[in-house]
Amino acid sequence: MPEGALRVKLSPQVRKINHPGVDGVPSSRRGPGWLLTAALIVLSGAVRLWASGGDLELDEIWSLDLARQAGSLGGVLTRIHHDNNHHLNTAYLLLIGDHAPARSYRLLAVIAGAATVAVASLRPLRIDRSAAAIWMALLASSFLLVQYGSEARGYALAALFAVLDLWLLDLYLVTRRRGWAAAFAASSILGLLSHLSFVLVLLPFLTWASLALLQGGARHRRDPLAMGLLAAPLAALGLLWVTDLRFLVLGGGPELKLQEVLRELIGATLGLPAGLAELAGPLVVVAAGNEVLRLAQRRRLEWVFFAGAILAAALLALAGPAFLAPRYFLVVVPFFLFLLALALDRLARHRAWGKAACGALLLAFAIGNGIRIERLATIGRGHYRDAVEFLLQVSPPGPVTVGSDHDFRNRMLLAYFAQEVPGGRSIAYLTPDRWTARDPTWIILHDFASDPRSPSRLSTRNGGSYHLARQFPYYGLSGFNWYLYRMDTSP
Repeated sequence: MPEGALRVKLSPQVRKINHPGVDGVPSSRRGPGWLLTAALIVLSGAVRLWASGGDLELDEIWSLDLARQAGSLGGVLTRIHHDNNHHLNTAYLLLIGDHAPARSYRLLAVIAGAATVAVASLRPLRIDRSAAAIWMALLASSFLLVQYGSEARGYALAALFAVLDLWLLDLYLVTRRRGWAAAFAASSILGLLSHLSFVLVLLPFLTWASLALLQGGARHRRDPLAMGLLAAPLAALGLLWVTDLRFLVLGGGPELKLQEVLRELIGATLGLPAGLAELAGPLVVVAAGNEVLRLAQRRRLEWVFFAGAILAAALLALAGPAFLAPRYFLVVVPFFLFLLALALDRLARHRAWGKAACGALLLAFAIGNGIRIERLATIGRGHYRDAVEFLLQVSPPGPVTVGSDHDFRNRMLLAYFAQEVPGGRSIAYLTPDRWTARDPTWIILHDFASDPRSPSRLSTRNGGSYHLARQFPYYGLSGFNWYLYRMDTSP
């Protein structure tokens, strides 16, 4: 963003105020230099586009199936009631249609990820230029944000509207102009339609706004239109409950222990390798929490939002579903990185050693996350198409019978990629109750192990004996490994 562009957008009322930044000192209205801003936005988009290749994974294919069931944009809200229906993303998939390249389905998430970095350049809460640049760099390269900023799901959209809300609500509270309140309401509603986890930040946003209005005097509290605009997202949530959420069906997933989820969440956010380096995670969390305390000490009401978002995430972790996953916390991650950017910027102000330490930490962040992103881009979320092609190529002519260790997950992937592989050969999927001594010819096992390993031989209750023909790995937080076992004596 060019220097001075933000100043054009603001009213004279804002320009007359000497705004302190979150560190308590007067803050320049200019953002990071336009060259650095453009470079970070382009980098964030390029990295996500690079990671958006490879096969679609289960939840993306599931979302495509839900889009087909919806049949229309109205049906996205009223016809399918499933937690894998991320409304805006499902509508996008419906518009793209069937049999499109994987990157086409993921393009909306890629754009949302780059746009999040662009919004950060607007310097919400009037943070210092250097802090804004650090925040943009963290947003652009965090593996967790890249993972879900390159998938055909709604998490990247929810993060975009959350960061946009931080900027819009701050502008409204400074200017008390209804236009900013209307923009905040629209952004919040789109955030809710992106993913329901947006509630984790919506309620803290509204708490912050309510306290600010109470401190602002009776004149602001008597503006019913502005109050109505701020309450509009809650009304939208109520309408969404009536039309969809009260009928919601949970799709489930792998059951992970809370400590495993938190370990994956922190590691994927910061790019920490497994081992002793993970001990840095709690220290970074403490540093971010310290920034909230500093805001509270300076009587900056923004601390209410950050503390509320952290509290909401903690409540979800403690009382959430059994199939809790790191992605459910993604909407809070940009604000965790915001606090981390403030801490790093403060460190850089401590003479030469502080700048060196800040630079070293940013370099470690970039390298750790870069390694993970490279593996995601090269290994992918699974090689299901290759597995189906291999299975059909080495099978004798005629129908191919396949069984697996999870009927729903593997059957959906098998059915999708069987249609995508040319040749027209039929694959008959057999549930375990239909297995015999001669069928199925193939058995697919799956797991989520980061180091794919499986026994070389397999015996089943039907009396069949199978050998491992090939394994197909995955990497990241979505997808799973596939192991193809072939019957020793096929029909």
